Amino acid sequence: MNASKRWWPLIAFSLAYFLVLGLIYLVESRHPDGNIHSLTDAFWYSLVTLTTVGYGDFYPVSFVGRVLSLFFVFGSLGLLGLFISNVTESFYKRQEFKKMGYKGTDFEKHVIILGWNSFAHSITEQLLASHTKVAIVTGQKDNIDLIYEEFGKEEVFVLFSDPKTSNLLDRLNPAQSSVIFVNLENDTDKLITVLNLKKEYPKIEFMVILDNTDLKGTFSSAGVTFILSKNEIAAKLVASFIFEPDVANLTSDLLSSAEEGKEDDYDIQQYKVLPQNPFLNSNFGDTLVKLKTDFNAVLLAIARIEDGQRKLYKVPSNDFLIKENDYLIMVVNEAKLSLIRESFGTLEGI
Repeated sequence: MNASKRWWPLIAFSLAYFLVLGLIYLVESRHPDGNIHSLTDAFWYSLVTLTTVGYGDFYPVSFVGRVLSLFFVFGSLGLLGLFISNVTESFYKRQEFKKMGYKGTDFEKHVIILGWNSFAHSITEQLLASHTKVAIVTGQKDNIDLIYEEFGKEEVFVLFSDPKTSNLLDRLNPAQSSVIFVNLENDTDKLITVLNLKKEYPKIEFMVILDNTDLKGTFSSAGVTFILSKNEIAAKLVASFIFEPDVANLTSDLLSSAEEGKEDDYDIQQYKVLPQNPFLNSNFGDTLVKLKTDFNAVLLAIARIEDGQRKLYKVPSNDFLIKENDYLIMVVNEAKLSLIRESFGTLEGI
């Protein structure tokens, strides 16, 4: 709609208003019983009528004046309707703005998932079970209500946007996130999205799951921190079930988030070593024994950031020294989980 079409109703109403205002003044000021004696009186009458206040201090007494005043009476209904519709529309737009996620979130240490499907649904379930908040970007508006209905709004935030673009990603507080999981339909879209996002958020860690294992090197060069392959994972699990079924069952069980408080439930978790961690500056051997004794946890490995890259030390030597900002990776008994968190001063995860 161009400017002239947008403004002509207001212009037409203004012309009619001043015409009727002048005619009422002329008619009523000449009537012997009239109480509208000036343009100021006529304007005040029109104002209280259009705003539906209706003080009754000024009013037309002539037949012509009353007929003309119908313009203000019906105009008041139009203005009231316009006001109500504008308020309703404004309220609806604000609610939609919030529902679409455009107000943003203040989540911290959360996982951002770009793209929503059944796979992202399963990942979200596991992350929430591990007490990790999730921010989801979906290009399907219908997904918003479905996601909130299932997971609530306390630990999940949904943004309606094209997952392939980054123009609204700042609404998800990415600088304070743990990792961005690029969950798009094909490897090409994943790579292009990562390259675009890396320009804007160079310090954020990215994760992808590839369809084509041969592209691992390409994604690594693009700056992706965590690269997995669906085919590789599936193949290893299937092969394990074939010739080591008990190992495969244990692996599957440990990979899934367990239910807190159950004596027979175990999970592989990692905890960042903060200054208050009781095992800071301890060696691997002593920590291994102490964790088993105090928390019924089995220490498997130490992860450390070296030269900007993550390095995993699997079952290092007993004298391997644990430093601040290392990660302790261990099999945790869920019944002892609250004690571990209290002792370490942090939740699991990165």
